[in-house]
Amino acid sequence: MDHKKIIVMLSDTQIKTFFAAGYEVKGLGRGHMKRLKEEVAAK
Repeated sequence: MDHKKIIVMLSDTQIKTFFAAGYEVKGLGRGHMKRLKEEVAAK
């Protein structure tokens, strides 16, 4: 399967929506994605 990378800027709400749908989201920063993923998992 050919995996393609898509580079876009998303809001925190959009990122949480992707995590809730089971997608993996990568980002630049220091723990921001991890914190958002944990927030979604806690619900």
